[in-house]
Amino acid sequence: MFSKQLILLICVISLVGCTSMRTVDMAQANFADHFETGDHLVVYEKQGRIVDMKVTRVEDSVLYGSLTDDGLMTVRVRLADIEKIEIEKISGAKTTGAVVGGIVLLPIIAAGAALGVVAEGM
Repeated sequence: MFSKQLILLICVISLVGCTSMRTVDMAQANFADHFETGDHLVVYEKQGRIVDMKVTRVEDSVLYGSLTDDGLMTVRVRLADIEKIEIEKISGAKTTGAVVGGIVLLPIIAAGAALGVVAEGM
């Protein structure tokens, strides 16, 4: 039973590193078209305010969303006030590494758990 829990724990931990924050190119004329409902953004405003939000909609020149820490608190950010935006995206390299690492480590952990059970029986 312990080995199943250990394998589950390792799988969950390995998937934590599959996303990363990437800076959005603000030089593009229509960079706001890259955002979709549900995207996780960290918005850095020119006045110094930092907004960690989930996008609910993009209209005209305004981003609407809810704060990540408090989903009930809504926020509105004008695109003209934004200095920099980071968007959370799935990292292909990290995901591949986690999957391959899990495939390689899983048999090793299972063998170690099996040897531990055999050693306890002796």
